[in-house]
Amino acid sequence: MINTYDNVFSINYAASVWQFVKSSLYKLGWQDSDSLEHSNNLCLHSTYNGIDVKNLSILDELRKHEVSKLVNFDNFQKCVVNLTVPGQTHIEHTHNNEDVLLYYVNSIWNREWAGETLFYSDDGVELEKAVEYVPNRLVFFNGEHPHTIRPPTFEASFYRFTISLFFTRD
Repeated sequence: MINTYDNVFSINYAASVWQFVKSSLYKLGWQDSDSLEHSNNLCLHSTYNGIDVKNLSILDELRKHEVSKLVNFDNFQKCVVNLTVPGQTHIEHTHNNEDVLLYYVNSIWNREWAGETLFYSDDGVELEKAVEYVPNRLVFFNGEHPHTIRPPTFEASFYRFTISLFFTRD
């Protein structure tokens, strides 16, 4: 199941998330894959601690949204912000035993800049769905569904940011 929701947050709250994410500290190290041949594909990311998540108040905002019917907030595990740059390589991966809420943070994004989230068949052979990067969009999916990121094109005027919230599956 892959559910998408548009205009998730108010304009004011979405703008505050944008500012929060832009001012975060990023580091190398988040890997899409544990395999040795992909070990050079390190991604820029920021792992938010409990204080960051509280200050961002994203869980409180999401509890007000209809997606709250699908998520057990008591099973919240972690929050990671991915910063993707043009030309970056991403590897198909999964998140075992987790549900994922993926929020598209950028306030402006043009279709020709790419940046879609790609979902594959269970065997990883066929592309099943491409979810277009649309500002203020939320994607809910079972983390065991193979997926990856299509990096932004070199025409993109800014980095592609997403907030990934992980919840242990019941």
